[in-house]
Amino acid sequence: MLASLEWAMRARRTCPACRLTFTYCIPTSLGQCPHCAFDTETDPEDLETAA
Repeated sequence: MLASLEWAMRARRTCPACRLTFTYCIPTSLGQCPHCAFDTETDPEDLETAA
């Protein structure tokens, strides 16, 4: 069960446009990460590191 919750949370943190995984949940109001929505640079600190 824990694996399914981790998978679901990872899906909420992955932008459907650029497919990057962030350390925060993607805003549902935007439907994509703020960087894609507003065409800005991605801050490396916002990205989830591979474990």
